[in-house]
Amino acid sequence: MSAHSLLDALADDGIAFGIPLRSPDPAIVEICAIAGYDWVSISLEHSALTVREVATLQRAADARHITTLVHVAGPDDPRILALLDEGIGGVVAPHVTSAKEVEALVAETRFPPLGRRGATSVTRRSDYGARPLAQYLAEADPLVAVGISIEDVEGVEHAESILAVPGLTLAYVGLNDLTQSLGRPGDFGNPAVGDAIRHVAERARASGVTLALSEKGFTLAELRDLGARMIVNAPAGEYSALLDTLSARLDAARTTISAR
Repeated sequence: MSAHSLLDALADDGIAFGIPLRSPDPAIVEICAIAGYDWVSISLEHSALTVREVATLQRAADARHITTLVHVAGPDDPRILALLDEGIGGVVAPHVTSAKEVEALVAETRFPPLGRRGATSVTRRSDYGARPLAQYLAEADPLVAVGISIEDVEGVEHAESILAVPGLTLAYVGLNDLTQSLGRPGDFGNPAVGDAIRHVAERARASGVTLALSEKGFTLAELRDLGARMIVNAPAGEYSALLDTLSARLDAARTTISAR
């Protein structure tokens, strides 16, 4: 599916909603699509998922028309090329603190002349060679999002140069790690955290980079005011969302029973 559903949601100043995933179960991707999410963030930074498992998740995403953004370990992650060939919608690198890191990520994810991504005519995204190579190469880059996460004080300080790198599509602000880097672990409402987000948001807007923020510690109205156009709707991911849902159902059942 590449980045179609995400791009469609963002068109005309729209808002896109997503959720982070760690499960290898393709049914979770399907459920997220049925629920109406525009993208799922598949974590390779905080999970033991393999390339083959991500490929299976990608097939579920394609069938249900939802974008996958795969969060890799860094711009030098050796899995990036294989994941792109499987058809993922985008690559996101964590803890970016310099423009050089963004340039390295762009180089790995974009075909020449902007990058140095290796080309082969037989990939899943090229329909295993059924599509002409020239057509595949011409169409591939615009449908692959290149993203980063700014989650350190150094990244905030260098946001202007980081977000100005050609080929960059979107930028997350990683709130958990950012609050720790600021010496305010978990204090999402601290003024220093808000100042850091606004600084990144202003630079992202100036560079035409889409800003992604989570609901952690903020209302939807506040996120919109901060400039977020991609909103992580369930910041702790599918396991936490499942736990919240089951806990609420069980609490409601016990309350009903005890009231009889």
